[in-house]
Amino acid sequence: MLPPSPPGPSTSQTRIKWYQSLQVRIIIGLVTVLIAMIIAAIVVLQTLGRSILIDDNIKLLTQSGHRVVTELSQRTKMAEAMTRDLAQLGEGLGQSPEKLHKVVPEILNPYGYGSVIAGGGVWPEPYQFAPDKRRDSYFWGRNQKGLLEFYNDYNDPNGRGYHQEEWYVPAQYLRHEKCYWSKSYMDPYSFEPMVTCTVAITKTEGNNSQSVTSQFIGAATLDLKLQGLKEFFDERAREFGGYIFAVDRNNKLLSFPDTTVATLRTQTSEGTAQEFLTAEELAKHSERFKPVAQALQQINDRIIFEARKKPDFNQQLALDIATGSDQINEEEAALIAATLLDPFDLNNTSQIAFGPLELERDILLNEPVWVTGFLMPETYWKVILVSPERVATSRANEVSSQVSLALVLMLLVAMLAAYIFLQRVLIKPLTRMSASLRTLDAQSSPRHLVLLDDQRADELGQVAYYFNKRTKALQTSEIRFRSVSQTAQDAIVITDDQGLVLDWNHSAEEMFDYNAQEIIHHPIALILPSIDDGQLKVVMGQLNDSVEQQESDTMLEALARRKTGNEIPVEVALSSWLEGNDRFFAFFIRDITDRIRAQKQMQYLAMHDTLTGLPNRVLFNDRLCRALERARRQQQKVILLFLDLDNFKVVNDSLGHEQGDKLLRKVSLRLLKTGRTSDTIARLGGDEFAMIITEIDDANIVCSLADRIIEAISQPYHIEGNEMHIGVSIGITVFPDDHHEPDQLVRNADMAMYRAKGEGKNTYRHYIDEMDAEIQRRRLLQTDLKRALVNNEMFIEYQPQIDIATNRLAGAEALLRWQHPERGRVPPDEFIPLAEQTGLIVEIGDWVLEEVCMQIRAWQDAGLPQVPIAVNLSSVQFRRDDLLERICSAMHAYDINPGLLEFEITESYVMNDPDAAISTMFDMREFGVKISVDDFGTGYSSLGYLRRFPVDKVKIDRSFVTDIEHDKDSATLAKAVVQLGHSLGLKVVAEGVETKGQLEFLQNQYCDLVQGYLFSKPLPARKFSEWLESSSINTPVQHLVS
Repeated sequence: MLPPSPPGPSTSQTRIKWYQSLQVRIIIGLVTVLIAMIIAAIVVLQTLGRSILIDDNIKLLTQSGHRVVTELSQRTKMAEAMTRDLAQLGEGLGQSPEKLHKVVPEILNPYGYGSVIAGGGVWPEPYQFAPDKRRDSYFWGRNQKGLLEFYNDYNDPNGRGYHQEEWYVPAQYLRHEKCYWSKSYMDPYSFEPMVTCTVAITKTEGNNSQSVTSQFIGAATLDLKLQGLKEFFDERAREFGGYIFAVDRNNKLLSFPDTTVATLRTQTSEGTAQEFLTAEELAKHSERFKPVAQALQQINDRIIFEARKKPDFNQQLALDIATGSDQINEEEAALIAATLLDPFDLNNTSQIAFGPLELERDILLNEPVWVTGFLMPETYWKVILVSPERVATSRANEVSSQVSLALVLMLLVAMLAAYIFLQRVLIKPLTRMSASLRTLDAQSSPRHLVLLDDQRADELGQVAYYFNKRTKALQTSEIRFRSVSQTAQDAIVITDDQGLVLDWNHSAEEMFDYNAQEIIHHPIALILPSIDDGQLKVVMGQLNDSVEQQESDTMLEALARRKTGNEIPVEVALSSWLEGNDRFFAFFIRDITDRIRAQKQMQYLAMHDTLTGLPNRVLFNDRLCRALERARRQQQKVILLFLDLDNFKVVNDSLGHEQGDKLLRKVSLRLLKTGRTSDTIARLGGDEFAMIITEIDDANIVCSLADRIIEAISQPYHIEGNEMHIGVSIGITVFPDDHHEPDQLVRNADMAMYRAKGEGKNTYRHYIDEMDAEIQRRRLLQTDLKRALVNNEMFIEYQPQIDIATNRLAGAEALLRWQHPERGRVPPDEFIPLAEQTGLIVEIGDWVLEEVCMQIRAWQDAGLPQVPIAVNLSSVQFRRDDLLERICSAMHAYDINPGLLEFEITESYVMNDPDAAISTMFDMREFGVKISVDDFGTGYSSLGYLRRFPVDKVKIDRSFVTDIEHDKDSATLAKAVVQLGHSLGLKVVAEGVETKGQLEFLQNQYCDLVQGYLFSKPLPARKFSEWLESSSINTPVQHLVS
């Protein structure tokens, strides 16, 4: 695709004003030449006066330079004096870190100089101040807020340290109290130049003058900010109308009037960094500065040369300095070694380093200037003064006006002749060339970036403008296309109208494994075999008929072929354009392999259970519909089984969901083994499964299948050291015997499954029509049960428990009753299991506990005798995490004694997870409540577990008590329960006692407590209060039966 053309030229660029015409400018040029002759004469007259003025200007520059250097030296001397103080402090207090921490910041923070001193400190040699510390610096620096802060970074044993720093190594070779000035660097906060003054710390050894030696034991430093250096120079430069700048020993700029020219900004991980350039680097940016840079380098060369003349010059010194610090190269080391000898003996006075140097054009002033450099003592910085020549020559120019009148006539004659000549040989040809290039702008397509100077406002500038306009447009289009193409994620392939590949991007190369040489000028059919047929060819034909640039709005899917021969699915978009008479196509190709794979995965996940991998309810319904349609055509039967795991919720709640998930996977594997490959086994959710059995002529075979399933599921499961036992309840329905529609068949199987659960679990039941009415009745009962608490339809009755030995009232059991407004009293064994299945038992159980506690409180307030009341806990309540919190809350709400509450727990549930049950029972006992095991003898409790149970009573199941008079086995079991309970120190309660024979048997076995209709039926709270008032039973038991 071609890029859009740049905007057209403005009127000022296409129409030349008369005074900007080349004709007029040539005439002016000729006049200028003649005027130059006049000026030459004037120059001769001015030469003598100009020489005198220049000498005066040089004297002014010299005086200003010495004055500037003197004032600047005063600042550095202050820093040197403070650094010497730090060195003396290090010599005297090196063994006293506490004093150093106190005194060093005081020296670094003198009144009035806080903004100038950026930091400083004392830097000992290894093990000098402390025998066990190789790095033991005491350095303070100013933070971003300008406050001194102690920095310990240089002492990091894993860090670089400081003994190789550029400001440290030369200090070893300093003369006594002599200062070494480091390279300049930028303050990271103010971007102002900084330097470090270093003075050696020495230790004097010996007692007399002949044996005294000085040992280098470290260095003291002070970091000096050259704050306001530019403003200081600008103020002094007003004296001579120019400007001043300075460089350090290595000719790195310390100050420059235009920082945009003299600094380099870089981006680092900590932000923007700014650094001054060296004179050599600035000369590379501007040829005008090169003579100044060369002069500065010659000064350094002269310093080294003069130093070598010194008798105490040591060539090895430079090598030692370069070796000691990786921040100092050999050239810098030679210069440092030379300055340490002070070869010019400046003695605190400045010296002219070079100049005056005359420059034709200054880098800043853009006019001729004089440049003079001064060498600063101690620091060996150079201060450079730049003064415009016009300051010295402005008075000489006044003479030129006196000569101009004599040459006017010559100017007019020469101008006329030159105009006629140049009109013929130059102006007319250029005008024609400009017109030709304007025509070429609309037709040509230059391929290379060649720009002309289009800043002129004449014909040549116009020619350059149109030429550059077209060239830049082509370059912009090429750059834009290349940038987009090479960074695009999709493959982009450019072809001609014959389908030959002309170009492609990097993504295409990676997608098809061809390199450019292997695909360029080859047919695109090599990678898109479907190009010659199908919808892709039709779209190309439509685009080929277009006379303008056009893109297809259709995304086509096709198969592409890699170099290896492998085919991949792709999505293709097309674009077409014309260049002259040539048609080109752009193919935008996207690999959609991952997308198709993801779509298939999403489709699979939408149809399958993520836990077991079995078909889910969606796929189950689809396969059921298909199976029924096929069975209708082939006149076959379809059997539908609904399976619900028995006791799975107990396992899931007691061992956790992770164990429950693993159990479901094992169940799924067992189901798959029982069925055929043609059968569908699905997980509908939770612990519910379904099976679709097809191609069946005889529905009777399903019974053997159901038996196999029950046997397989009932086998023990061993998961992470736990043995688990579950069962399965199965509901069976048959198509077309039971119904023809899939939804109704599903409901039929569900009803049959619930019938299996209701009739003992771990069995199967076939659907019969009566089940539908039973399900409707249960649903209606469930709806009524939800409203029972709200409508106050439930109440509690209390059945007395009698102490056989004393015939006295020993307690009572709280029994829940439901008085339905239409059905009358609903049996507990009918609505309590339903409440447990629906979860309503939690709300009902909380209500029962609240009512019992409130009734106990009422009896206490009435002054009646207190006996413990037993409350039944369902398995759902017992598994709740907040069970103890609920019990405690109810007792505290009515302020009752915990010993008056007893909780009956079914033995069968306790044995499902005995360890968890024991833990919960111990927590309940801590509250002071009593615990009894209900229906004892039906849960197959082991003696080992029974010994661990923190219970007070066991209750003989009603089924044993009912038959003890007539059934020897029941009597034996009842006798065994009483003996076992007593052996464990527990009281034994027998419920369901209705005859004197039963009572006599229990008395003979020394049973502790009994309850039943022989003594009293369950009583409302008001009637039971009468028992409490009597507090004992004085009438013989046989007389109470009525």
